[in-house]
Amino acid sequence: MMILRKTVNTGITVIPLILFMIMVFSGCSDEITSVGSGLISKENSALLVLDSVADTLPASQTTFKEVLSLGNSSRFLVGRYGDLAVYTLLKFEMYNSGIVSAMKNDSITVVSATMKLTREYQIGDTLSSFDMQAHVVNEFWDPFSFSADSLEHLSYNKADIISSRNTSDTLVTFSLDPSTVYKWMDYDMTDTSDLINHGMLLEPVRGINKVVGFSGVSYETVAPVIEVVYFKTGGVNDTLVFEAIYDVHMATGPDISTDPAILTLQSGVAYTSSLFFDVNELPKGAVINKAELYLTLDSTQSVLTNNSNLNLVISSVSDSAKNTYIRGSYASMTKTGNVYKADLTRFVAVWHAQKINEGIAIIPSSQIEGFEKFVLYGLNAPADKRPRLNIIYSVFN
Repeated sequence: MMILRKTVNTGITVIPLILFMIMVFSGCSDEITSVGSGLISKENSALLVLDSVADTLPASQTTFKEVLSLGNSSRFLVGRYGDLAVYTLLKFEMYNSGIVSAMKNDSITVVSATMKLTREYQIGDTLSSFDMQAHVVNEFWDPFSFSADSLEHLSYNKADIISSRNTSDTLVTFSLDPSTVYKWMDYDMTDTSDLINHGMLLEPVRGINKVVGFSGVSYETVAPVIEVVYFKTGGVNDTLVFEAIYDVHMATGPDISTDPAILTLQSGVAYTSSLFFDVNELPKGAVINKAELYLTLDSTQSVLTNNSNLNLVISSVSDSAKNTYIRGSYASMTKTGNVYKADLTRFVAVWHAQKINEGIAIIPSSQIEGFEKFVLYGLNAPADKRPRLNIIYSVFN
């Protein structure tokens, strides 16, 4: 096998990484595992390199906002950061078979009701204070289809049913209006209340500058609860605990900037970016031995914490006009310093063989769980920081 230099259209001679290729591809050994490796002849073939930056391949980028339902998240978020606000819908099952008869006889009085939430995550100005309001919701909502676009049409009361709060500890507590909680109990146990239990909307107050995550309904030991102290006629005070059964959070805010110098990704909102590289310069019959994508993080503009999930994944764009991509089939990225790398060998092989290339989407792996913001350098960034696709391929003489 011969190793050749490749002269690109710009007239610049690019010298491949000869040492790397000798180590990995020497003699086209059986250890080559990339797409098409079994078709590479040990003789009369050559390895070449196509580099999106050095060879100035045509490329484009897009940043867009997805509409996602976050009801499958293991936590729910509430807060404000910058121009973004995060709300949560939360519903509790207010039923206990032991007091149904007493509820029907109107012999139960709610003395106090305390909502308890377990804080497990926060991002933004984490040392600042946190507060929120709770509003009675007047209509049915589905946690698996409700999204940020649904929020503006939601019917809820403007009054805040929280009377006092303690938000300084891991266990965050809110005192709720006893009459509202009683009506929810009455509806769930007797179906005669004038207030249907559709739960509450948690709204972050203005002026805060962080987002807090609480354990959601999937956590049995630390799920949200309402602790009710009640009095039964002729008896003494007693306590019941009601668990949350549904939660879903949603983030609202302006459309993301389309600055070509950056690519923006953000969990929760959810901002996603896509990249397209035109690989038509690859000659007919070329076998793709290796293709790697490099992306550089701008840590000064990103919003991350020491506990953030920093993983990014890649997926094939299915329709670039509609900003849709294939879900559930991802290529992972590895991170060294501020540089992310992904193996796109199979992606490029498909683009070249089938002549179908809609590009790739870059997605935070914690897309529905957190609120991390990743700012990556874009195609208009300096050459040493912009996205780079490096392709090593074989041709036959």
